[in-house]
Amino acid sequence: MTLVPELSPMLGTLAAPETSGGVDFGWLVDLAALYLEPALVTLGAAFVGWLAGKAARLFGATIDEKLAARLHEAIERAVRAGVQEVAGRVRGQSRLAIENDLLASAARYLEATMPGALSHFAITPETLDRLIRSHLSEETLHRLETGEAG
Repeated sequence: MTLVPELSPMLGTLAAPETSGGVDFGWLVDLAALYLEPALVTLGAAFVGWLAGKAARLFGATIDEKLAARLHEAIERAVRAGVQEVAGRVRGQSRLAIENDLLASAARYLEATMPGALSHFAITPETLDRLIRSHLSEETLHRLETGEAG
């Protein structure tokens, strides 16, 4: 039911639609969709980013744990290799000289065999020294000092 029949064709979609007495809220839905769609896309992107970050941390932590375990195994091998390397030449030296020789030998071994792990964890020479010392036992140093190792 149009009030002014002559203007109805000119108004086009702005003319009031003939409905069965209800109010047309289509314009409100269109207006809400105009603002809701970008907000929902932004929230969805943020959720996907958060989920990807969680997955990366989970898998990254697993990879870091495996690499750290391999590094500690390599340190144990480095100490054993260092003992074999220095055993014959340290007789009669002081405990400090033996320990320094062993630390240098183990550090060379690790730098040759695990350079990726050392750089991944940003291990400095001081940190490497502490790590190697943590795997040295008093018994090993005593055996080297007395000439029983080798």
